[in-house]
Amino acid sequence: MLGTLILRFPSAILGAFDGVLELLVRAGRSLPEAVMMMIPEAWQNDKNMDPQRKAFYEYFSSLMEPWDGPALITCKLLAKYTFFLGFMYTISWQHYIAVTDGRYLGATLDRNGLRPGRFYITHSGRVIMASEVGVVDIAPEDVSRKGRLNPGMMLLVDFENHIVVDDEALKQQYSLARPYGEWLKRQKIDLKDIVESVNETERASPPISGVIPVSITL
Repeated sequence: MLGTLILRFPSAILGAFDGVLELLVRAGRSLPEAVMMMIPEAWQNDKNMDPQRKAFYEYFSSLMEPWDGPALITCKLLAKYTFFLGFMYTISWQHYIAVTDGRYLGATLDRNGLRPGRFYITHSGRVIMASEVGVVDIAPEDVSRKGRLNPGMMLLVDFENHIVVDDEALKQQYSLARPYGEWLKRQKIDLKDIVESVNETERASPPISGVIPVSITL
C-alpha cells in the first residue's frame, strides 16, 4: 500500500524511482542491495551467471518489475547530510538520480546499456565519472584504473572503508547473504506446474463471461 502511494504521488518517473529506493533503504535494505533489486542484470538467459546470483535476481523479480530504461542511475552521497534528499538532474542526454545515505557514492547502468558511463580511479584518491572521457584533465601517471560501465555493472565508492568496491565481490556478497535458491525451490510455483497437477482428462477451458452457448443442427 505504501509503495502504491509513493507511485501515485505526482512526480516524474525518476521521482518515483527515488521514492521507491528511499522506501527500500528506510525499510532496512542497504543502498547497493536496493539498487540491485530495482535495476537487475540481464539474468534470465545468462548461462554463465553464478546460480546464487541468478537466484537473488529471480527471487526479487517476484517483488517488482525491473526499472529498465535508457538511463544511467547514480546514487550520490552528500556526506554532510545524514538524512535522505532526492534530486533529479538532466545532464546532456543522461538522467541522474541523486540520493543520500551518508556512506556510499555509486553508479549503475541498466541491462539495456544504452547510456555511456566512463570512469577514472586515480592514485591521488579521486573517482571521476562522466558520459565521455576528457571531461576532466587527468595526468596519465595518476590513473590507477579506467573503464566504462557495462550493463548491470555497479561502480560503488564506500567512504566508510575508503575503497572502491569490486563489482563481482559486491554481487557475491548480497547473493550469498540469504538462501535465495532454497527459498525459490520451496516457494516458487510456475503456471505449468499448476496445469500439470490436473489430470489431462479433467482439464477444461474456462468459460468466457457473456458468451451464450449456441446449438447448431445440420
